[in-house]
Amino acid sequence: MARRDPADFAEFVAARSPALHRAAYLMVGERGLARDLVRRP
Repeated sequence: MARRDPADFAEFVAARSPALHRAAYLMVGERGLARDLVRRP
């Protein structure tokens, strides 16, 4: 299994944050919780 670069993942999350937030909101139904799920470390 290939190792994944944390910096690549952080870049992906930053670029896709609005779409990830929308998807998280659709799953949990709460804006604050969706924001917490998508927040970068």
